[in-house]
Amino acid sequence: MKRWGVIGLAIAALVAGLVAAPGASAQRAEGAATVQVNVSPVDLNGKVRPGYEIAATLFGVNCYTSSDLFPGTYRCILGNNILDPCWPRIDAHGRYHGSYCMRLPWLHAGIVVRGKHVPLRHEKGRRLWGLHTTDGYGCSISGGAHDVFHGQVVLWRCASGARALLAMPDRSTAQWQITEVTWSNGHYHDPHRVGITKAWYAVSPFGLG
Repeated sequence: MKRWGVIGLAIAALVAGLVAAPGASAQRAEGAATVQVNVSPVDLNGKVRPGYEIAATLFGVNCYTSSDLFPGTYRCILGNNILDPCWPRIDAHGRYHGSYCMRLPWLHAGIVVRGKHVPLRHEKGRRLWGLHTTDGYGCSISGGAHDVFHGQVVLWRCASGARALLAMPDRSTAQWQITEVTWSNGHYHDPHRVGITKAWYAVSPFGLG
């Protein structure tokens, strides 16, 4: 019972982020240049960096493959939950000390998981993970199968559940632009353009390359 209680709390700590929008610091005036933030919660010694919290440490979690989305990170299984990205904690001697998993880039909180894992390719680089829109929504990129709306992939899930974003943002202007759609009554509608005030990148623990 105790083990499942801890798992429940850990899942709650992660899932809570699904309904949490970015903090006030992400709010910027419409038209201001998009702020880009690198998210790199684990240092080269395998330690969680200052400013990031560990909500719980769980054992028996299977990190069975590398992330589909983010270089140098794991895709791990916790019950029926898929945790992606999870940053491997590898020390200077190459020893593995579990992985640090975050649900959303702006939360600065996650869990450490330990268990079976596969060797990772030491891929370097970064990839877009989260966007904050001028109308106040925090959205994260989604993996797996995607819906399509008018020929464009529904690529971003927004925290409210009532909004989604299509494809990748247009970066041709100082403030990036993207198409937002509304989800209601079982379908998407009302496509409209919004600006991106802040963009978060998940950075490989092995560096940018």
